[in-house]
Amino acid sequence: MSKPEQVLVLFGSPNKKGYTHILTSLYLEQLQSKLHNQMEIEYIYAYEKKYLPCLGCEKCDTTGVCIWNQKDQYDQLLEKIQQADTVVLASPVYFSGFPAPLKALIDRAQQKYAVKFKNGKGVNQKLRRGVLISTCGADTTKFFPMLQLAAGMFFDCLDIGMAETLFASNTDDPGNIKISDMEQKARDVK
Repeated sequence: MSKPEQVLVLFGSPNKKGYTHILTSLYLEQLQSKLHNQMEIEYIYAYEKKYLPCLGCEKCDTTGVCIWNQKDQYDQLLEKIQQADTVVLASPVYFSGFPAPLKALIDRAQQKYAVKFKNGKGVNQKLRRGVLISTCGADTTKFFPMLQLAAGMFFDCLDIGMAETLFASNTDDPGNIKISDMEQKARDVK
């Protein structure tokens, strides 16, 4: 029997039952079906973890380790990311970007960027699969590319290749959302 796929969801919404959660759950159901139920899922809720923001102190440039890692257990998160086969960034759009707690988590990957790319010697192995799932209250898709760019940089630092994206807009008005439409979007992801 093969080892189950390890899926780590980095969840950036303060609302654990909102549209970001619904869309993420629908995606994970589809993935589980494709993997024939050979999957273990762990959620990391950014709003609960309260990762400290990057200070830009550049200490990680030489050490490869952030000065905050021990204080907020970010080193434990890095271990979980390294063990995951798939890393899902799931987030609503806040002012054209990620919500602050998730952005702090993303920015702290600077410690991996510093060692890997700062001196031009980095090679991206893309050993794992990255997925970006996002919802937007506005009736537009123009904000998703901005999140996709930031997510891609985060994934690059951690040897994760962006494999899939799943977006849903116009979620501010619950009357605009049809769960069946979200299910179809999740099914359409390769």
